[in-house]
Amino acid sequence: MVTEKPERIVRSVANACDILELLARSNTSRVTDLAADVGLTKASVYNLLTTLREYGLVTRDDDKKYRLGPRLAYLASAVNATETLSEVAGLYLRTLAEETGEQALVGVLDGDRVLFAARAESQRAVQLMVRTGQTEPLHATATGKVLAAWRSEAFQRSLAAHPLDAYTPRTITDGHILLQELESVRRDGYATCRQEHQEGVSGLAVPIRTRTGDVVAALALAAPVERLPEHKVASVLASMRPVADRIGHGL
Repeated sequence: MVTEKPERIVRSVANACDILELLARSNTSRVTDLAADVGLTKASVYNLLTTLREYGLVTRDDDKKYRLGPRLAYLASAVNATETLSEVAGLYLRTLAEETGEQALVGVLDGDRVLFAARAESQRAVQLMVRTGQTEPLHATATGKVLAAWRSEAFQRSLAAHPLDAYTPRTITDGHILLQELESVRRDGYATCRQEHQEGVSGLAVPIRTRTGDVVAALALAAPVERLPEHKVASVLASMRPVADRIGHGL
């Protein structure tokens, strides 16, 4: 049980986490027992449990005992899938980074952002400060564009309808233009990012597909803009696509 919480932690969320941890330990529990353990009123605990039930994180038996809900299994499987992806991609990323001389990355969708699940550097690669576990915007990165391009039309329209932050003068901030860009990504099978998120940095990304054809991640290279000019894109893609296929088939 967490006894000291940083000031920035939202108290209600922390209390909900404490309840989930208690249920993980006891399997089932009643409101009265949970309230005593977390030091809250029964009304407060009941309200928290009602919210957790709404999201499938807990369930309630006929005898009014609470237990962990099925949604937690889904969330846990997503974590496991990311870990598996990172493990499978590791060797291939290192090989690609050495072959191209650039930073190689694998990204997955994380809500409305891209999360980098794995990366590899070459001795020649400039340190671009993209770390494993870091998230970046979908609309301003090649990796993000690939992940968004194979999502549903509703997802894309929602993304385009929200304010699109400008990170450089080249960032796409018009939703209509973004939708056109995503259509081009689907048609061409790859995405580019030319100084749209960081000045002086270009990116190139291709989809990672499972054996069933589902796009579950994106493989990307990040490089100084002068090392990834337009005329080199085709040759770099020829190196990237087989690697993306191998990673996808290993999932």
